Amino acid sequence: MHRPLVPVAEVTPNTKNWTNKILVIQKLSPRQSQSSPKKYQRTWSSRVQKVFDIPLFLGSNSLIDVLAVVVDKLEQRSINTKYGMSTIQELVIVNDERKPMILTLWNEVVSTEGAAILAAADKMPIIAATRLHVTDYHGISLSARGFANIIVNPSYSETHSLRTWRANHVFLTELVHEKKYLKLSSSHQNIPRDSFSSVANVITNNIEDKFWVKVTATIMDVDKKYWYMACENCLKGTTGEYGWEITCNFCHTEAIAKPRTKFAITLSDGTTQLDVVIW
Repeated sequence: MHRPLVPVAEVTPNTKNWTNKILVIQKLSPRQSQSSPKKYQRTWSSRVQKVFDIPLFLGSNSLIDVLAVVVDKLEQRSINTKYGMSTIQELVIVNDERKPMILTLWNEVVSTEGAAILAAADKMPIIAATRLHVTDYHGISLSARGFANIIVNPSYSETHSLRTWRANHVFLTELVHEKKYLKLSSSHQNIPRDSFSSVANVITNNIEDKFWVKVTATIMDVDKKYWYMACENCLKGTTGEYGWEITCNFCHTEAIAKPRTKFAITLSDGTTQLDVVIW
């Protein structure tokens, strides 16, 4: 009898007799168990995440894996953290979902895996990066520290379609030429104090449509879910389950049902408050 596959995310210490299909990328040396005569061996497996799903891991302790093309490298620099000075190297990565993202390499990763990536950076290498943290730096970005593992131009069969996309897609040429992703690393730096507006001014200002505000944000209803299931093309709601192939009732196209972020918050700064919806 065929046993259904259980997603790794659903496996708990109490899950028994489960089956999954994974890609093993690293094996550690066999070890002797301290509680039995048996030996065991630890392995690292890869479960590549779609860029669309990465925000779902923000704020968790989960480590994720990605397969992407490195389209640019930013200037290597040193920053002061609460643990002291650190060296970082920011890379711009993208896959066939066409959503650029910053991957930050830290300290020893810069001088090891980072050196191999930089050596091939002019050729837009494909990287398989595992054990990455999801952070809210630059909006949503990825962080590779000492426990991360990055392989440059891996030979996995899963990279074939990405290589084909990289070779034939004009999007990458336009992306590198326009460098819009640079706004990810600079748009929130050194904002002049007089550039901020009060919430009261935002409400009454009928001329401008963009504002910097310094506010306290409060979630209005913590019992509501922070997403809804949507058509991947027009983003309208659907009753389909995640991953279902649907015919959208709004745009009338064949699409995949995917979750989209949506929740309401209240912004306040002492002058008044404003209810907004985050998409």
